[in-house]
Amino acid sequence: MPSQLNTPAAGQASAVTVVTTAETVAVTAGNIIAPNQTPRVYLNGTLDITIGTGGVTLTVKLERGTVAGGTIVATWGPATVVAGNRYVIDVNAVDLPGEIHGASYVMTVTVGSASGNSTVNTAILQATSTTGS
Repeated sequence: MPSQLNTPAAGQASAVTVVTTAETVAVTAGNIIAPNQTPRVYLNGTLDITIGTGGVTLTVKLERGTVAGGTIVATWGPATVVAGNRYVIDVNAVDLPGEIHGASYVMTVTVGSASGNSTVNTAILQATSTTGS
């Protein structure tokens, strides 16, 4: 049976505060349905962030779940950044979750050594599943 592309789930957020060094959910894409035993979920995310006071590293994760600390699908960084600067990062991954119904994915952000809050200007996350062989 040929692969079938399912309707993507997408999320968009803006003006999200990243509190100093806490792992913070920037955006959520939810309600993914992949009824096949061997689905693939393609994740495509873009993050536009301004680094807060004292921030020296940036880590972006794509995780399965609705909160920070879910199953890590991909990690970008940690990369060196400069406080006060704005960065735009694309993060892409493929997840092989097994059969799922109504699953969510999140993009999380952590700014290392920050003494001031950072700001997610815009975050977009799209999750598209395929089913079939």
